[in-house]
Amino acid sequence: MERHGKIVTVNAKKEVILSAGTVGSPRILLLSGVGPKAHLESLGIPVVADLPVGENLQDHIDVGHEYYTNLSLGYTADDLGTVRSQLKYILLGTGPLTSTGLLEGLGFFRTQWQRDNNSDIQLQMIWTLFGESKEFDAAERFNINAESWKCMEEAQQGRLGFTTLVTLLHPTSRGTIQLRSKDPKEHPIIDPKYLDNADRDVDVLYEGIKIARKFASTNAFKRYDAKPVVYAVSHCRDLPYDSEEYWKCKIRSQIATTYHPTGTCKMGAADDPTAVVDPELRVRGIRGLRVADASIMPDVPAGNTNAPTIMVGEKAADLILGVNSVKDIPLPADMDEPETIPDAV
Repeated sequence: MERHGKIVTVNAKKEVILSAGTVGSPRILLLSGVGPKAHLESLGIPVVADLPVGENLQDHIDVGHEYYTNLSLGYTADDLGTVRSQLKYILLGTGPLTSTGLLEGLGFFRTQWQRDNNSDIQLQMIWTLFGESKEFDAAERFNINAESWKCMEEAQQGRLGFTTLVTLLHPTSRGTIQLRSKDPKEHPIIDPKYLDNADRDVDVLYEGIKIARKFASTNAFKRYDAKPVVYAVSHCRDLPYDSEEYWKCKIRSQIATTYHPTGTCKMGAADDPTAVVDPELRVRGIRGLRVADASIMPDVPAGNTNAPTIMVGEKAADLILGVNSVKDIPLPADMDEPETIPDAV
């Protein structure tokens, strides 16, 4: 490894625990010769273990559905970074920085495409319009293309409103993490392959938009005179607004990451050819090496990934120490029966 400009070698007496994340962990493994044989050989990297490292990349994607309002619902994205806001937080413990950022509400729903009792759509309620902010560069943060961003800015600049992010919880598309070269200083190739299985993923997101739009007819929304923001990139403008074709065109044009990447060092059973680590997080075929981060998740969770990732770390600690730290924690009496989630539509 390189430390303070010098190359140093660090030896481990027992185990190495790799926790560099869904992008970083596969990158380090690939550079170390652990990964798909064909990919490693194409870069001249000696193969130590032929495993599907960097495959099975999954992420939650979303599409925004925005509303104008006549009243301010709270802070804007620009309010979060002002000196006034920082002083109010430091000196008084009040102001925008005591909020949950921009995210004020969540909802989980099941569409007709979900065959069990689990949700397949998450609605995230954000009390601002991304296009109205001068400081919060949503185009760069969410990799929104220039034409789409220009349309958003023109429609939202200087307006009050809020955004509902319609999030796909069970994407069927799978991406990859690969190396550009064997130079460890080069960034890897991240190919999420969003909407690679376009028809199914677009159909579910469209159902999610229909759910989100139902809120516009509620008394709560009417109180703020909430009206949808209408804009579209050039190839969607000729489609009738609110038609299925219009929304599916918008989805294909304006989806963005929710920053929940998982799955690139998948955990699985010994007979699972798609697995990189076993149920104790040990890299198959490599002694004394475990991976403990979101990359080991076989499937992206149906919700935010922060808490599940913390759980992976806690479980990894138990596995390494050989203890069961939760055996004495009593479960609520109603945990024996699965919760029934009502139909959303």
